[in-house]
Amino acid sequence: MQKQELLFDAIRALVDPKKNFNEIIAEALNTSKDAAYRRVKGLTTLSFDEGIALTRHFNIPSDKLGYNKNEYVFFQKDHFIKSEEGLYQYFENTLKLLEYVGSFPNAQILYSCKDIPIFYQFRFRELGMFKMYVWLKSIYNVGKLEGEHYNLNSIPKKFQEIGYKLWKAYTRIPTVEIWNDTSSLSLIKQIEYFWESGMFKDQEEALLICEQVREMIRVIYKHALMGNRTTDDDDPVNTGVKYSLYVNDLLIMDNHVVMQYGPAKRLIMPYAGVHFINTMDEEMTENMYEYLIQQTKRSAQISNYSEKERNKFFIRMRYRLEQVEANIKKGNPFI
Repeated sequence: MQKQELLFDAIRALVDPKKNFNEIIAEALNTSKDAAYRRVKGLTTLSFDEGIALTRHFNIPSDKLGYNKNEYVFFQKDHFIKSEEGLYQYFENTLKLLEYVGSFPNAQILYSCKDIPIFYQFRFRELGMFKMYVWLKSIYNVGKLEGEHYNLNSIPKKFQEIGYKLWKAYTRIPTVEIWNDTSSLSLIKQIEYFWESGMFKDQEEALLICEQVREMIRVIYKHALMGNRTTDDDDPVNTGVKYSLYVNDLLIMDNHVVMQYGPAKRLIMPYAGVHFINTMDEEMTENMYEYLIQQTKRSAQISNYSEKERNKFFIRMRYRLEQVEANIKKGNPFI
């Protein structure tokens, strides 16, 4: 059977049989019903782009098309960030995904944290804006920021707003995170680099970022202590959303994420900064899910349990921050 027939058979199994199939295909391809009819009947061959569009629209795994699933895995990617607006679109797409996953009652995220998940930083206004500035200037080389010191006003207010929405969406989903002692290093090193390079406007601004990192660490500690997410109030309340934190002393994490929702799983793999590719390939997502579960069994759980180990882990993190903070307090390196 031709791949085109296999594709349409796979789509038929997913859609409402009471609806006109040609109309469904026409809508998915943004074409006429006649053009869709010709493709469904095999009178016109699907172009490569049309085939990809259909597999993406209906989330058709590769093994349904006759490919050997042991040899091929199909991934989806987002656009590459080349501008301020490109970063904002990335945030919008990430928010849509988190809100969709969070709409399922059995939703869960397993996160292998090479870095502190970006969502925690978006809880704090200046810290979140600093992180976005780092991405735009140092990673994606957006020309608008060339030669500029870090300045909160250089990042549009809409970024702050969507950042906070990302934080809220992430913390509404039960999450298992696996950290190690290096997970906090990249953020602390970025603050140190920007200070030593004279990219902060002044000492006060650099110290404010450090203070907000300290507050972020306190929030994560509180979640780990309770084993649940809490509200953002000064007197936080348990939200009932489960949070599990593990520390692995052996492996360096890789920022891979497995999302489980409904009957599906989605694997997210990072590349080039904040970009990611993702797949819903059944075999690969299941293998990665099992792999991450195994890593939790080889790690120390410090949420709800192991008060001594939890305190030691967060003290080490805070100590690294205090070293950078002490260096900043010595004064401007260019004076």
